[in-house]
Amino acid sequence: ATRIAINTPNQYFSKFHTVPLLEQWTIGRLRNANTEQERFVPAAKCQSLDAMQQLLIIGHPAEPRKDQHRLTVINCSSDHFKYGSFMFLNLTNSEISAKIDEEKVKIGPNKQALIKPDFQGDHGVVQAQVFVTKHDREKMMLDGRWPLHPKVRSLVIFYSGQNGRVLMHTIRDQLPEEDEDAA
Repeated sequence: ATRIAINTPNQYFSKFHTVPLLEQWTIGRLRNANTEQERFVPAAKCQSLDAMQQLLIIGHPAEPRKDQHRLTVINCSSDHFKYGSFMFLNLTNSEISAKIDEEKVKIGPNKQALIKPDFQGDHGVVQAQVFVTKHDREKMMLDGRWPLHPKVRSLVIFYSGQNGRVLMHTIRDQLPEEDEDAA
């Protein structure tokens, strides 16, 4: 029954909002704004989590030229998605494996996994590898070095592109300055 206007910058975290714990999230747009016929048109829904800090991920429209989007929610509280860690979110129909240094996880379709690497000092790099499983064979998608810092966490999202290609986007989130002393 409550509406909150949000600014959703593309490929970044928006400003955080405080709302009562809900059973379900619904996002949409206002049509005929500032008129007597103003109405809320839902674009996506998903179940809420039993978590105090939730991050809603608004995906591309479910079907081309439609106004229905994909909505996914993750627990982003810092005691779950810790700073200095990587959260992998698989929004594809393929199985994906991620390896950070020696720790490897498998992420099924519409699933997520966390890796919190060990490192020395204030910052460093890790060796990151990503594999996509197709026809029972793992195909390497990425092999590179990623930065690692105890005050930064990375959300790595896999999604489907054109022609069934698996694409990846990473969003890095830095610990807010007012929380740095508590880290």
